[in-house]
Amino acid sequence: MGTLYYTFNNDGTGDMAGTPILWDSNNGILRTCITPDVCGTLNACLMSFDWDYVLSGNELTLSSRTVDGMVYTYTRR
Repeated sequence: MGTLYYTFNNDGTGDMAGTPILWDSNNGILRTCITPDVCGTLNACLMSFDWDYVLSGNELTLSSRTVDGMVYTYTRR
């Protein structure tokens, strides 16, 4: 097991621990899609996850909207 590591590119693409993802943010909610090769677009995503997010300085904190207590904090590099 390891810690999930996200990379977010400005064009809405990225990766999660080396797996391609799509993402979008709106109204304090970050939506990630871990099946972009299957779905093609974020709107057609079969496996999307919504997170509350806070970006403060170099730290990004993600809190799951479906699983209580699931929180990840990342340092921007």
